Amino acid sequence: MIIGFFRLVNIHYRMGKIIIDNYQLGNYNEVMENKGGEHMNSLKLEFARRAKGKSPQDLAAAIGKTVNSYQKKERGDVAFNDEEKVIVARELDLTLEQVSEIFFDGKLPNW
Repeated sequence: MIIGFFRLVNIHYRMGKIIIDNYQLGNYNEVMENKGGEHMNSLKLEFARRAKGKSPQDLAAAIGKTVNSYQKKERGDVAFNDEEKVIVARELDLTLEQVSEIFFDGKLPNW
């Protein structure tokens, strides 16, 4: 069980671009986390990357990290920060549903 403070992230399209807004909320309980502390589906991210014909090198360059650092993030060993999530989503042309499933375990509310 984990008790702490968390942020709700509002992801939406505006003029054809993915926009992420952060909102600070209260405490949460019993949240399952991977090693990076995120609710991320590594397999879906890898599948989306491969489906777009992108390599780990391509996405590493896009987020300004080494290939090794990117691969740790894709595996879930290290968390993506919010800016990196936006860059990856744009590079892979992810839908809002895909962003929710990959980065937030499908738990983003439908606004």
